[in-house]
Amino acid sequence: MVPEEIEWELVNPQGVCKPILANIAARPSTLEDKTIGLYWNAKNGGKEVLERIAGLLGERFKGLKVIKYWEAVPESRTFGGLDPKTLSSMASLRADIVICSHGD
Repeated sequence: MVPEEIEWELVNPQGVCKPILANIAARPSTLEDKTIGLYWNAKNGGKEVLERIAGLLGERFKGLKVIKYWEAVPESRTFGGLDPKTLSSMASLRADIVICSHGD
C-alpha cells in the first residue's frame, strides 16, 4: 500500500512587513532650550542609559528639558510595538528630538 501524498505550504508565522519610507527629520543646530523625549521599552538597563545621556546633555546644553515617556506615557513601556494611540500621546508632548534605548 502506497501512502497518500501530502503537499505542505511553508508560511512565515510572523507575517509580512511592508516598510514605510519616510523623509529624515531635520536636525536642530543646537540642543539649547530644546526638549528631548526619552523612549525606553522596559528592557533591562535601557532606562539607566537614557538617564545618563540626559544628565550629560543637561550639563552641556542650557535650558534643556527632558520628557521621560515611561513616566509621562506609561503604556509606551512595551517591547511588543507601539499602537497609534500611544504614539499620538507621545507626539502630543512635542519633543524636538527623541532618543531611544532598548536595553539588554
